[in-house]
Amino acid sequence: MRLSCSGTSNYYCYINGKLCGYSYNSVGKECARGICYADECPDGSTFTQLTTVQSSGYWYGCRKGRWEIMSEMVAYDGVWCCRKDKFFDFDGPCTWGACEETYDCAQYGAVNGYVYHNQYQACLFNTGAPNEYGCTYRSVLGVWECYKNDVICGSNCSDPTNCGTCSEVCAYEATYNATTNRCEKDGVSCTLSSPITCYRGDTRCGASAPANQTSFGQTSSGNCFDPGCSALDMTFGYIESIKYWGCVSTDGMLGCYHEGNMPPINCQYKGKGMCAGYCQTYDASDCDAIFLEECSPIDEETGKPICPYNQTVTKTCVCLSDRNAAVGTLCCPPGQTIVNGGCSTLTCPDGQTPDENGICKTTCANNAEVSDCVCTGSSNKDKFNRTICCEAGYS
Repeated sequence: MRLSCSGTSNYYCYINGKLCGYSYNSVGKECARGICYADECPDGSTFTQLTTVQSSGYWYGCRKGRWEIMSEMVAYDGVWCCRKDKFFDFDGPCTWGACEETYDCAQYGAVNGYVYHNQYQACLFNTGAPNEYGCTYRSVLGVWECYKNDVICGSNCSDPTNCGTCSEVCAYEATYNATTNRCEKDGVSCTLSSPITCYRGDTRCGASAPANQTSFGQTSSGNCFDPGCSALDMTFGYIESIKYWGCVSTDGMLGCYHEGNMPPINCQYKGKGMCAGYCQTYDASDCDAIFLEECSPIDEETGKPICPYNQTVTKTCVCLSDRNAAVGTLCCPPGQTIVNGGCSTLTCPDGQTPDENGICKTTCANNAEVSDCVCTGSSNKDKFNRTICCEAGYS
């Protein structure tokens, strides 16, 4: 497997291109979220590619019998069903949701179902109505937590039929428009069904409200209200490439918008795509991951933009991890090397070489057939149409 991490101070790490962890180091050890190494799984469990990809995009976790865990999220037979207070805790109880138990929802006049991206077993109330909501029982605390369209509408309730603002159609003093079936406030309208999508006029401004939403129009992606663009000499407007609203540079080339929680801003460069990610500011001046030179900070020594890690070194940028890196080669993060055309932390035992998928295999001997070995020299077809490996210096 090939492990690579992208970032400048915090790193998103991938195994064969699939997200495995968010780490504070460039080799993906002891991730703040997710897991990238088999030896970090608890005793008695195995490192695994998850049966069902976790909703936050992580592909790997630990398996024990019919259970799989990614950080604090738990799946049973491939169905995400509860959350725990501790990471990779197979033995402790669920603190949100339930997996093997079945709720008796009929006693509350409700039906069985799931909430929060279909991850927590719950009782559903007012099904099919604009004020439909669902509640999951926190057995450890003996209270109910309720969600409407994946957003918490009530918590720490003893009675799920009367919990927070769940019975209201629109929260935060928004007005319900029966014609559009949306809630409206201050020029923004939001759908009622999950995933929530919000609009300014006819254009989408944001989508997928966070579970801990605290105001109307607050979304996990995009900005439906001005986050303070003018203070950065930018304007609040529509970013065509990702179809969200956010802060746009005066020349219209850079557009930055809210995305996720850790850290919360991504930036696009017009015509080139993702420029920077996991930023703290809407002008791409403080970002953990840089993808294009246009968003790179300037190297004080050379006056050039800093080459983004995992990208090709150009004449106009400098690679900080290897200032002598040749133009056209990859700029790899500290602690990583180029392995078959990609940056990786992978090292192989003596006598083995990683193949194009990052898997360590025996190094082919000179004049050997290339079958289950890796040829580090050139290869040719013999008269029997076999692929034969030639070591460097041979032909």
